[in-house]
Amino acid sequence: MSVTFVEHEQIEPAQGLASAPRCAVLTLGCKVNQAESEEIRERFAQAGFTTVPFGEAAEVSVVNTCTVTHVADRKSRQMIRRAQTAVPVGIVVVTGCYAAVSPAEAEAVVPGALVVQRDRHRELVDIVSEALRERGVPIPEPLSPEELAYAALVQPTAKRSRSRVFVKVQDGCWHACAYCIVPRARGRSVSRPATEVVQRVRDLHAQDVAEVVLTGVCIGDYEDPATGSALTALIRMLLAETDIPRIRISSINPMHFDYTFLGLFALPRICRHLHLPLQSGSPHILQRMNRRHTLAEYRRIVRRAREVCPDIALTTDVLVGFPGETAEHFGETAAFIDEIGFADLHVFPYSIRPRTSAAHFDAQVPFGVRKQRVQSLIAKVPGLRRAYIERFLGTALDVVWEGKSEGYWRGCTDNYLRVYVKSDTITTGTLQRTRIVGVYKDGTLGEILEDEPRRALA
Repeated sequence: MSVTFVEHEQIEPAQGLASAPRCAVLTLGCKVNQAESEEIRERFAQAGFTTVPFGEAAEVSVVNTCTVTHVADRKSRQMIRRAQTAVPVGIVVVTGCYAAVSPAEAEAVVPGALVVQRDRHRELVDIVSEALRERGVPIPEPLSPEELAYAALVQPTAKRSRSRVFVKVQDGCWHACAYCIVPRARGRSVSRPATEVVQRVRDLHAQDVAEVVLTGVCIGDYEDPATGSALTALIRMLLAETDIPRIRISSINPMHFDYTFLGLFALPRICRHLHLPLQSGSPHILQRMNRRHTLAEYRRIVRRAREVCPDIALTTDVLVGFPGETAEHFGETAAFIDEIGFADLHVFPYSIRPRTSAAHFDAQVPFGVRKQRVQSLIAKVPGLRRAYIERFLGTALDVVWEGKSEGYWRGCTDNYLRVYVKSDTITTGTLQRTRIVGVYKDGTLGEILEDEPRRALA
């Protein structure tokens, strides 16, 4: 699987902290890691640290690692070493999935680094502050509630340069798919209290965030610890008790699917986007993967989703080259992808992970064959995207604007169309009616409807 890197924007210290210690955060891997890093970054900012881009000189450098593949392990080690060069008298902090699965390896990369497990993230600032004191690095006094409130007014600690933020609502997994190391890295499924999620979303909306993406390892397993209510109830609670303009659901596995959830897609604040991991279109390979869903069940979910929301963007993940996958099995996957007609497709080669059951399977597929099959499916992606995009050419959709690069503003519709426009009137974090006029790069070209008023989302 691919490993993404996310660096976080600079945040100035609260007023009155002339020489606050600096903290940099780098995220590798999934959206859950990104959500966790966002909260780590905020905790340091609220404690009086200045957050700076990863790689700049800093007293603290946090690497939130990934271990989904051996490539992720290697990149995690590389970033830990890179972090060391930026903190010659400070602290390197290693956390995340690589640190959880291989703590001794993670600690050995940089002698003296702090390896902090996920269950201690709330204590992370205190742990780091104590270590800095021992090294003679000045630490700011904790801000009082009054100082925090004042700083939020004149110099917000979490003012966003983007309009979409991931919010973790669940962690862990008990399903033990044969290829997956995540249960070892994150443990059993545990859910965040609904009241805490609601408050998190309220806080983000107050900080000019236009869209939250609810994420977790298996969010279909969500169960509020206080009431036992499921994901659908959590989302309805967010709709009732927050004013966030958009709520997007990151990914739901077919084996967790609750059909009552589908009714939410008819509501205007719920993004018309369903990411439904497939992994394989071969019944035999699905069974070997221990995926616990059938293709018939998958088809049923897709049919019902499109009945409720005909314009829904359906995206998926596919894992290619699993042990025992023959050319015939791969052909079944390719045919199933054509049958469903996804709006987008993420394709990954199988990677052997020690301490997973699939690592001991026979009939491992040669690397060259895996690579060829991945490329064959990736070649389908432009056509899938274009077929979905063409349904909306000439239509007007609401776009949340996220930023500008190479002369174009970039934004996203609720049904996951990337939109690019040239404009001098757009502001980050606003929502504006935009006509889709053509295909461009990985998305569409848009045209602002000037007679439609621009709407701020905070």
